Amino acid sequence: RGFALLITLALLALVMALLLGLATLVRVESAIAGQTQQEEQARRNALLALQLAAGRLQAFAGPDRRVTARADLLAASAGNPYWTGVWGPGPGVLTWLVSGNEGQPLAVTPEAAPVADPAPDNDAVWLLRAATGSPAERIKVRRQDLRAALLPGWDGPRVVGHYAWWVGDEGVKAKFNLVNAAAGAAPGTLEQAVEFMSAQQSGVEQLAPAFAAYAGAKGDTAAGAALRDRIGRVTVLNQVPYVHEDFSLAALRDGFRDLTASSLGVIADAHNGGLKKDLTRGLVPGAPEPAGELFAGGPAWDLVRSYCQLRADPVDDGWQITPRAHQPPEHGVHPLVLLFQVVWGADRSNGRFRLLLQPMAVLGNPYDVSLAAADYRLVWRQGGELELRNPPAGSEVAFASGTPAALLGEDPQFVIRQAAFRPGEARVFALPAGSEVPYEIGAGVQLAPGYSPDARAYRELGVEADPSAPEMQVRAAAGPAGFDLLLGDGGRLQEVTGGAGAASEATGVAPVLGAPVRAGLRMGQDDENAPGDLSGLRWLADFNLRAPAIGPLPAWGRNPLYGPATPRGGSADTILDGTS
Repeated sequence: RGFALLITLALLALVMALLLGLATLVRVESAIAGQTQQEEQARRNALLALQLAAGRLQAFAGPDRRVTARADLLAASAGNPYWTGVWGPGPGVLTWLVSGNEGQPLAVTPEAAPVADPAPDNDAVWLLRAATGSPAERIKVRRQDLRAALLPGWDGPRVVGHYAWWVGDEGVKAKFNLVNAAAGAAPGTLEQAVEFMSAQQSGVEQLAPAFAAYAGAKGDTAAGAALRDRIGRVTVLNQVPYVHEDFSLAALRDGFRDLTASSLGVIADAHNGGLKKDLTRGLVPGAPEPAGELFAGGPAWDLVRSYCQLRADPVDDGWQITPRAHQPPEHGVHPLVLLFQVVWGADRSNGRFRLLLQPMAVLGNPYDVSLAAADYRLVWRQGGELELRNPPAGSEVAFASGTPAALLGEDPQFVIRQAAFRPGEARVFALPAGSEVPYEIGAGVQLAPGYSPDARAYRELGVEADPSAPEMQVRAAAGPAGFDLLLGDGGRLQEVTGGAGAASEATGVAPVLGAPVRAGLRMGQDDENAPGDLSGLRWLADFNLRAPAIGPLPAWGRNPLYGPATPRGGSADTILDGTS
């Protein structure tokens, strides 16, 4: 009887242990199931946030005529500088790509104060934290309620979870794994031309000293080629430390806002919509050649192609290009007339008036390569009349008058022989020192490098003067001025019209060539940006200095690029050689 009791108690203990084990197992499984359900719900909430972010990104930034940028370009966004905004053709931002703007696109803006660091007692959440090196670069936002309706046992919508999202702009970052496939290309090859069409590699070495070794990828060396190969293999930024021993994760965190490995873009036309035209297909030699204008009212394709394919030839000390006239479809190459002036004077020869002239031209090379030696001819057009009086006053005055073209028999012409220019060089050309040369119709006057105050050219006018009057007056009336610059073979390089040539008057014992009786034009001399606007003419920014024709504009009523040439010293009483 006692043994049966022991067996019964042991069986009861075993049953109790089984019941406790089953209860524990049920409790553990229930907890696991609940935790798994919460994790699944959190994943679905996160997936919903991702879908909302992608949907808002597509809806607002998807059209071609939209652009994105970070909020830090606005002064009022100091609280949330790394939010991404979307702009359209009109003024103002369309939306900010962050949770809270689903119902109203501008319900949440970067001007709002940043939220507090996430804690159990607030509704803030981290969206970007460990990847950045600075706390100011982290992203934290307020979570949004996720409500569900028509739940069993509930009359109205109920909060069943939360979500938050933010879209970062990778397009404003430098792409770390972008490598220049044409590095080290031979000069004059198509590969070298491709390098100048767009940036082939980012300047990552400029971001921080830790990335200084990145510059080695741009060199034409075996080490540079090996570094480019490793850089091109990067798919995520965490792989960057394996590229070079100097690159570190700490440097990556510090450069999180400036570096990316996944930036991709679409060549969209943000102004007109659609895709931009791929200019390389029409500019690269051997590519198909589109016809017509590049855009409505723009240059022709063949002219732009001609400019793109300009190539300098190697010389002993660098590169040079041969000047040529602008004759579409061929683009011109030539120096610019920076300054031209003629000082007029008069004297008597054999009792007759003689017109004196002293020209000076300054030509400049606007290119970063040398211009080969070539002949040039400058044709000066001066609308104001010249008047020679002898004596200056009285009832019996002998005089000769007329435009320079009428007195010389043609528009004054000046020849410059075999002038070459270094990159960016400006050179002065005038009559040779000590010379007195006749002006010959059709041949003009030849100018030489340098300036001499004692040289002059002359033209016999055949008009009787007063041999008894020692004093002679020369007057140059104001009037329009301009010039043509021609190659020695007659090809027109540039035509300038509508200039307001300076004019002055002086009286003295003949000859009066030393006084500033002159007319001339100088590039960029105007001090007005527009009539009545004294902020200064933006002649380098707003005008094409190498245009084949530069004339007056309606807003100015004259040529805004060429203004009157001032005498040496800048004073009306200053003579040409710089003395008073």
